[in-house]
Amino acid sequence: MSSQEKCKSYFQFPLSALRIGSSVANVTRSTKEKRMREIIRWAVFHVARNLREKKPEREIVAIAEKAVKAQPNYGEEHAFDTTTWTPFVLAAADTLNVVLGTEGISEGSVSDYPLGMLVRMRTDIFWDALEEWSWREFAVLAAVYGCIGNKDLAQFTYERVNFAALGYSSTKQASHLQEVPLLSLEQIKYTVRKLGKRGFFFQLLPDGRHMYYSNNLSNDEAIKLLARQTHDRELSEKQFRQSENQKKFRRALAELQTPNHPPQKY
Repeated sequence: MSSQEKCKSYFQFPLSALRIGSSVANVTRSTKEKRMREIIRWAVFHVARNLREKKPEREIVAIAEKAVKAQPNYGEEHAFDTTTWTPFVLAAADTLNVVLGTEGISEGSVSDYPLGMLVRMRTDIFWDALEEWSWREFAVLAAVYGCIGNKDLAQFTYERVNFAALGYSSTKQASHLQEVPLLSLEQIKYTVRKLGKRGFFFQLLPDGRHMYYSNNLSNDEAIKLLARQTHDRELSEKQFRQSENQKKFRRALAELQTPNHPPQKY
């Protein structure tokens, strides 16, 4: 399957799946691979649940039959037993370009990650991260994507990305930890900027203070959107101030029109 075709599918998983229990800089390759394969399994079953709710079973069965034949080990002597997988799981695996059986995800329970903020990452990026990246790079990119969410343009701090890379959407969520293994400010800035330069998202600092992020707009589109949002916000604030002044004026006028209102000296 071509890279372009892979780009059409996405893994979606809870930000909490990033909770490893140690600094993102100290995760071993074996721990990284184990957790990322758990995430793949969660993502496949997440899609399978959605298919079960939204698609008629006969349609899913047809997709599943086609998906089975597309598996690399189909027809081989030691091919996995497809009867152990529901049609919904088979169809979901096909949607996400996941190989079932010994070469990909295997049977077993799905990790029960706490739900909350979800991360949506292109499957081709995920596969590259599984094979070539450090856990630190993967976790920081997942954190940025989680913070962006479904917004075209999102504003957040490096501190928030730092906590998100540990699997927590806010500092409050991580308040129970006795020791929070955060990256230093320089480390988190370096990793975020490195990933941005590789084209996975871009950063926009229009006023020198507030950093904005986007992973689906061009630089020019983001600047125009931010300008529009700023204009609308300033207009709204101006209208609010005018409205408040109008209320004060009407109250003052009403007081003057009250009977026996003492005359004012000028």
